[in-house]
Parts: sequence; structure tokens; C-alpha cells
Amino acid sequence: MDDLELYEENEFETAKDAGKTMKRFIGSLGKQRLRLFIVLLSVAVYSVLNILAPLYSATAVAVIWSRIKEMRALGQPFSITWEYGGHQIVILLIAYLSAAVFYTLQSFLIASFAEKLNYQLRGEIAQKLHRLPLSYFDRHQTGEVMSRVTNDLDKVSEVLQTGLIRMLTSVGTVVGSVVIMLRFSVLLTVVFFGFVLISVLITSIVSKRTLRYAAERQKAVGKMNGMVEEAYSGRMIIKAFNYENTSSEKMHATAENLARAAEKTDFMMNAVMPATRLVNRFGMVSIAILGGGMLMKGSLTPGTFQAFFQYMNMSSEPITELSYMTNSLQSALASMERVYELLDEPEMEAEPEAPKRIGHALGAVEFSHVRFGQLLVNRHFVSFIHSFL
Repeated sequence: MDDLELYEENEFETAKDAGKTMKRFIGSLGKQRLRLFIVLLSVAVYSVLNILAPLYSATAVAVIWSRIKEMRALGQPFSITWEYGGHQIVILLIAYLSAAVFYTLQSFLIASFAEKLNYQLRGEIAQKLHRLPLSYFDRHQTGEVMSRVTNDLDKVSEVLQTGLIRMLTSVGTVVGSVVIMLRFSVLLTVVFFGFVLISVLITSIVSKRTLRYAAERQKAVGKMNGMVEEAYSGRMIIKAFNYENTSSEKMHATAENLARAAEKTDFMMNAVMPATRLVNRFGMVSIAILGGGMLMKGSLTPGTFQAFFQYMNMSSEPITELSYMTNSLQSALASMERVYELLDEPEMEAEPEAPKRIGHALGAVEFSHVRFGQLLVNRHFVSFIHSFL
């Protein structure tokens, strides 16, 4: 099996012991813990601001709508003043701007955290490789070792910078949104979750098939890379034995397998989002009809109605994306686990501080029937070695 093929198929693995790997990962952070704490704090502040802003917008809309009705009753034109709508709009702008600032801060800090962690682990692996016995390299392929330093660590860095932040913000957004939506209207929230469950079910079914097809694609990519490497490195032998047509046919068949696997994967990945969005749109239409009726009856205010729609939009897609985020985190834990397996490999025995010296040794080396160019060394040519140290 080719080196790339061997490790491309690990793309969608899960960790054997996720809890142990996570515990060791947290324990190895060292000075990076403070940076991670600031990231988590920024995520919390961002989530709170993101949740409170629509809630306050309901108040702002209620104030403005009340002022509009009052001005119409008096027959006067409506205008926004600092007291009626002005300061509410300013507070909303400050809230959204602050949320954007904290989002930028957490993105910068998590990127710095991930890259510093990568730098630290790559340094540990580099030192480890110098201490490993030669038997380790006999048992493991070159691509296997390279994958630890490149693919696995890059995957961990990517998931930390994207998947982890998205999962944390999504969980905070969904929990906060649902609490406030229940406060606004239990009926509308129950209807919303009915459609969300359908979306989650579709995502779960498609996700399992997507991971299976993606694993097949990764195997096909590894095989294709192996074929290209073999064709390039063995080009002289292929030409010498007139093997060009056979090699080309094999590569063509491998490319066809890769195309079929990639087609299945891309279709499943591109089909899930339109399907879930279609379900969500049906949910919005249903809630709009129900909410419009409640609005006409006076059980909902215009501000509450628009705020409910904001929370619905904020929480619908994160819920359906959680399964993909979970798979990404599991894959990253599997990559980290493989890195730790390399770092835990037994090392060579250290050289003694006072190595035993070899005493005076005598011996002889005889060269017989050895050619150096056109020179035949006579079997009686003997070189004596008088001593070794």
C-alpha cells in the first residue's frame, strides 16, 4: 500500500480513546492555557451580545411603533428623536459593533493559539525522530511519519481555528435563542423545532453517507498519487520494458474510480444544505402564518415578532451543522492521538557517560579478485590493520 493511500484513508477516523486524548491535550497546553481562556471568554461575550441584541431590538421596534401610532393619532408626521428610537438604535449599533470586535478578537487569538501549538508539537516530533531507533523506521513508511508532522497537525490546527469556534458559538447561540423564543411564544417555538428535527434527521442520514463516500474518495486519491509517483520514479523501467500502454491504462482506470468517488461525495455535500434550507423555509412560512394570526389578535407585538424571526434565523443553521462539526472534532482528536502515539514510541538507549574503550586490536583485511576499473588486484595483495581505537 502506498504511503499516501495508507494515510489518506485515516481522514475520517475517530479517536480510540477521545477522553484520554483530550485530557492529555489540555494538560500539554502549558502557557497556552491563558490564551485559550481568553478565547473562551471572548466566545462567551460574543454569544451574549449576539443573543441580547435581537432581544433589545424588540424593545426598540416597540418604542418606534408606539410613537408612530401616537403621531398618527395626533395627525403629526413621525420622526425619530433621541428619546423615541434614537438612543435605542445607537445602543443596538454599539451591541452589534462590540459583537464584531469580540468575534475578530477570538478569531485572531485562536489562530495564534493553534499555530503556536503546532510549532510546539512539530519541535517535539523533530527531537523525537532523532531519538528513535532504526527499527522504528524499518516498521513505518516514510509517508506515515510525514503525515504526523504535516497532515495530522494541520488538521488539528484547522479544526481549532474553525470547527471549535463555530461549535462553541453555535451551542451558545442555540441555547440562548431557544430560551428567549420560549419566552416569546411556546407554540411558535414548538413548530420551529418540529421543522428543525426534520432538518437534523436529513443531515444525520446524509452525513453518514457523505463520510463513507469521502473515505472512498480519499482512498482513490491516495491510489492515484501512488500511481503518479510510481510512473514518475519508474519511468526508465517502464520505457525499457515497453510498459507505457499498460501503465497508462491502470492510471486511467484509477482516475475513473477517483472521479466516481468524488462525484458521489460532492453530490452528497452539495445536496444537504439546499434540502435543509428548503425545510427551514417551510418552517418560516408556517411560523409567519401562525405568528401573523397571533399578531392580528394582539398576542404578539411587531417587535417581538421580528425578534422571534431573528432568533429563528440565528439558530436554524447552527443546529443542522452540529453533526458536521462533531465529525470534524472527532477526526481532529484521531489526528492528535496519532501524534501522541509517535511521541510515546520507545527511544534508543542513551549512550553511557563512560563508554567502554576497545583495547589494542590486530587483524588483517584481504582483497582477492577485486577490480578497480581495469586493475585486477592480486589475491596476495594484503592490507594489514595494526590497530583500532
